[in-house]
Amino acid sequence: KVARIPFDLIFIDGNHSEKAARIDLDFALNLVAEEGLVLLDHVFTDMSESIGPTKAWVGAVQKGMVKQVSWHSCCSRHGIAIGQSLLPRICSGEKK
Repeated sequence: KVARIPFDLIFIDGNHSEKAARIDLDFALNLVAEEGLVLLDHVFTDMSESIGPTKAWVGAVQKGMVKQVSWHSCCSRHGIAIGQSLLPRICSGEKK
C-alpha cells in the first residue's frame, strides 16, 4: 500500500485544448493539499493557445471548484492563474 500524499503546489502547462486543460485541472484540484496552490499556465493572455485553458479555468471558478487567489504574467504569452481547490480532498496523507 502506498501513502496518498497531497501536493503543496501543482503547476499545469499541458495541452492547450479546453478538454485537456479541464482534465488536468480536475485531477490537480483533487490532488492538491488543503492549503496548496494550483497554477494553470496560458490563462487570460492574448495568444490563441490560451482560449482552452482560460475556458477551463473560468468554468472551474464558476462551478465553485477553485478559488482564484492571484494571477501572474511575465509577458503576453504566459498568464498564470493561481488558485486553491474548493473540492473535498482525495489525498489525505494517510495510508490506504
